[in-house]
Amino acid sequence: MRSRVPRSPGKVLAAGATAALLGLSMAGSAAAAGPKGGLFSLSGGAPIPTNANCAGGTAQGCAEAGYQASGRDFRYAQAVIIVPGHQGVVTATAPGEADPQLYVALTDSAGTGGPPGGTRETPGSTGETPGSTGETPGIPAGEYARVGVRPCTGGAPCGSSGWEAFAQVLGTTTPPVGPPSFVTPIAAAGEGDGVFVSVYLAPSGQSVHTVITLPDGSTFNNTFTDRGAVFPWAQAVADWTTATAKPQPVPPSPAKVRDAQFLEGRFTTLNGQQGTFAGPWALNAFEGTGNGAPPPAGTLLVQPSYLWNDETNFHGRFGDAFGVWRFPF
Repeated sequence: MRSRVPRSPGKVLAAGATAALLGLSMAGSAAAAGPKGGLFSLSGGAPIPTNANCAGGTAQGCAEAGYQASGRDFRYAQAVIIVPGHQGVVTATAPGEADPQLYVALTDSAGTGGPPGGTRETPGSTGETPGSTGETPGIPAGEYARVGVRPCTGGAPCGSSGWEAFAQVLGTTTPPVGPPSFVTPIAAAGEGDGVFVSVYLAPSGQSVHTVITLPDGSTFNNTFTDRGAVFPWAQAVADWTTATAKPQPVPPSPAKVRDAQFLEGRFTTLNGQQGTFAGPWALNAFEGTGNGAPPPAGTLLVQPSYLWNDETNFHGRFGDAFGVWRFPF
């Protein structure tokens, strides 16, 4: 991974060299573990399984790997997402080739298999008020705001890397899968570098603001109308929902394969409590299995790592980074 990582005004982002060293360390541990060895002890509560062989296209929670915060209402999410170091693949020519979307999100749906409820904050309060009804598992996401990186194909606005940065804000009256609200290309030189992304719910609850900073320093600020938005979940995920080929086991090998990396993770609740991915709030990992059932009933195909610290020292708190890995079986 290159050492050039974008800097956003007022934010100190992770040094690429540090991320590279940590990534190499994790890769070495994976190689030493061997097939079926080295499964991660995930951070947070019980993992949420998602179906890596789902039909896809509409249901959030279909073939996802990452982390989801809950138990609060959220207004902010950010990360530095490392652009995979290869040409983005949209239409796979072999099983498992299609790349996922990589994003942070504020959402009103926990996705397939998500927690059945939680707590909801009263705006302006200092605590939470019970009353969330949650979402019915398998029902498409209703309202969400996502910003991240995704594979693309064809001409403009797709970049020469086959990757583009995007923002997608969908309200309750909008179909749950649709075109992004904003896209901008990522040049081939940006492969392996970090893209800073953030999404922020305005205090009025009537609009969402997104920021994208590319590896070359170009910054894109956008505001989208989203009246009455309430987001009981915040996420950082690799999502194969719309991919033409779902994640498959990697070829027999002594090592796992890392598909993605998230650094500089931050979530903020509606009442202003800040944290890394780790909290203070409930946290669960998404992992992809062959049939949507948790292991051992389902074969584990894709999983986030445990949370670790990329040494940006956000108020001395731990847990602002993780990778997404596929397993050899």
